[in-house]
Amino acid sequence: MPCLCSWAARLDSQVIGRADSAWSIAIPPPPQPPVEPPPTNSTALLKVLQCFGLDLPNLKIFYIGYNFFTGQIPDSLSNASALEGIDVIQNNFTGKVPLSFRSLLKLKVLSIGYNVLGNNELDDLKFVSSLINCSNLNFLSFAGNQFGGVLPSSIGNLSVLNRLYFQENRIVGSISKEIIDLKNLTLLSALGNIFVDGIPDSIGMLSELVTAYFHDNQLTGEIPSSFGNMSQLESLFMFNNHFTGTIPASLASCKQLLFLYVDKNKLRGNIHPLMEITSLLTFDVASNSFTGFLPSFENLSRLIDFRVSHNKFSGDIPRSIGKCLALENIWMQNNSFQGLIPYLKDLTALKQFDLSSNKVLPLYLL
Repeated sequence: MPCLCSWAARLDSQVIGRADSAWSIAIPPPPQPPVEPPPTNSTALLKVLQCFGLDLPNLKIFYIGYNFFTGQIPDSLSNASALEGIDVIQNNFTGKVPLSFRSLLKLKVLSIGYNVLGNNELDDLKFVSSLINCSNLNFLSFAGNQFGGVLPSSIGNLSVLNRLYFQENRIVGSISKEIIDLKNLTLLSALGNIFVDGIPDSIGMLSELVTAYFHDNQLTGEIPSSFGNMSQLESLFMFNNHFTGTIPASLASCKQLLFLYVDKNKLRGNIHPLMEITSLLTFDVASNSFTGFLPSFENLSRLIDFRVSHNKFSGDIPRSIGKCLALENIWMQNNSFQGLIPYLKDLTALKQFDLSSNKVLPLYLL
C-alpha cells in the first residue's frame, strides 16, 4: 500500500505557473482545457464508487484523481471507516460534498480540488464544519471548484491542519479570524477568490507558516506588521489586491523569505525594509506608488529577480546592483531614475534588463 505521507507530498507538489514571469508555486493545478471523455455509463460508474464504501471496510486510501468521473461524490464512502486518505482531484464531480465524511475519524487527507463542486451558494462550505470530528485531518484541499459563501469560522477547529488550499473558488467576505487557530499550518492558499477587507493582524500567530498565497483577491487595508513574527516564512504572494499604506518595517525580520510578490496594489512610501532581507531571491513591488531612492543592494547577494517597474522611484541607481551576481531579471521601467547606468558587466546571468521610460543618461558608471 502506498505511504500516505508520500501521497500527500505528491498532491502538494503540483505546479501552477504565472505566465508573465519565470516562477512557479506549489499548489494544485488549475482546471485544464476540457478533454472529451470516453463513452461511459455514469450509472455504472456511480455503482462502482458506491461499492468502495459498502464492500471494502478495510480501505485506507482512495485515490481516483485525474479521471472522468461525474455525478456526486458518493455518501457511501463514509462507510469505509478505516479511510485515511480521499483524493478525487481533477474529475467532474458536481453537487454538494457529503456531510457524512464527519464519521471518518481516521481521515488525514481530503483532496476534492478541481471538480465542479458547489453552486456558488451560501451553504456550499457547510461540509467544512462537518469535518471537526476528523481530528487527524492535516491536508485539506477544496480548491478550483464553484464554492460560494463565506469561509466558515469553524475552520479554526481543524487544529492539526498542516496544508490548506481553497484557492480559485467564489468565496466572499473576510478571511476568517479563526484561521489563526491553525497553529500547525505551513501552507495557506487563499488566492483567486473574492475576499475583501484586510488580513487580520493576528495572522502573525501562525508561526509555522512557510508559504502564503493571498493574491488575486480584493483585499484592502495595510499589510499586517505581524508578518514579521513568522520566522519560517519563505513565500509571500499578495499581488493584485487593493492593499494600501507602507511596507511594515517588521518584514525585515523574515530572515527566511525567498519570494515576495506585492505588485499591483496601492502601496506607497519606501522599500528600505525589504532591502534588508538577505535571503530574498525574488523581489516584486511593481505597479504601486513607491517613492524615494533605492538603498544599497549590498544585502541582496542572492537576488535573482528584481522588479520595481511602474512606480515613482527617483535618484541614481545604486552601484551595488552590479554586485548581485545571481541577477537574471531587472525590471525598472516607468520610474524617474536618473544619472548613469551602473557597471553591470559582471552580471553574466542577466537575461532581461528593462530601464525604459526613466531619465538615465546613455553612459555607464564604471
